[in-house]
Amino acid sequence: MSDIDTLPLPAEHICDNETSLIDQDLFGSVYESSSYESPAMGKSSLLKFNERHPLRCVSSITDPLTLGVECHPDLKPSDVEQFTFAILNEYLQPSSSASPIDTALQLNNGLPWGHPDVDRDVSAMMACIWDLVFRLAQQIPHDHPSQERLVQFIIALRDLPIDTPSFLGDPVEHFWRGVFEFSMDACFLTIPRVDIATDENTRQRWYNFNAFIARLARDGIGLRCAPFFCIWALYDLEVEPDPRSKAHKNYARRLDVEVPIAGRWIILCGQWIYSLCVKNYNDLCYEHLVGKNFRGPAGYSKARWCFWKEQFSVISHHFEVKDETKFVAKQALEAICGFEQNVFAM
Repeated sequence: MSDIDTLPLPAEHICDNETSLIDQDLFGSVYESSSYESPAMGKSSLLKFNERHPLRCVSSITDPLTLGVECHPDLKPSDVEQFTFAILNEYLQPSSSASPIDTALQLNNGLPWGHPDVDRDVSAMMACIWDLVFRLAQQIPHDHPSQERLVQFIIALRDLPIDTPSFLGDPVEHFWRGVFEFSMDACFLTIPRVDIATDENTRQRWYNFNAFIARLARDGIGLRCAPFFCIWALYDLEVEPDPRSKAHKNYARRLDVEVPIAGRWIILCGQWIYSLCVKNYNDLCYEHLVGKNFRGPAGYSKARWCFWKEQFSVISHHFEVKDETKFVAKQALEAICGFEQNVFAM
């Protein structure tokens, strides 16, 4: 028996094998649906979730990952969630030798194609799968090799040469590629940022989540939400309070929270970010994501790229921030300079 076989699975994540999709909802959200109605309710729901699902520390990249389905306490995992989790939990373990393509085929071949519930609404099953994928991504440390493994699985699944099942309508080549972008954009998890500065569990989930989205963007997974999350992270470099204000006393602590996340975006997919800046990529939802210290328009631009570069340089020598924050800022600065050299050399 392998280490994977002995990993504990919480009792609430175990369903009777005879339970069918007809007997339960196809999928359930991590948070109550009402949690999106107000920031206060969202915060309360997330804190309850974190108390029930604390992240497990990984002392070594060779240690087994203790992952969970992480349903809301009042919900029971669906058959699709349990099946998908079982496959990915084994695949993501450091000891696993399973290939991304074999794992993608295992998932595709085991899904309940042809079931009345799936026939009626295949998008619900897709949402169920992607919702679980993002829950798993939050649990994997941002610098753990299994984050890369999860991305490679998604690429393999997207590229499966599987046609649309006949019962879903007219055959379409590469079925997974057709439903991919919509499904993933439709159900990425929202993490209330109000808790990031005060709750270590929430902060680590946010860090892991951003690193995962950055890797997807780097590898050409076209999520419409990726540019938004990226500029949201880098925006924090533009909001230094007035040195005379009370808020400035907590500025270094805020940098210790935000800079590692912003820097990870640059380190992981700086070339992709630079391409958005060259194109002056913009969207209406970016209008409120312009810090007062940047005197330029919203969206991506070369001027903003240069401002971020300058801020990383300043923070890498900031005397009040943690050494690890300085280190990430220095790495991000070096990455920016490297991208620029490559561009100028072309």
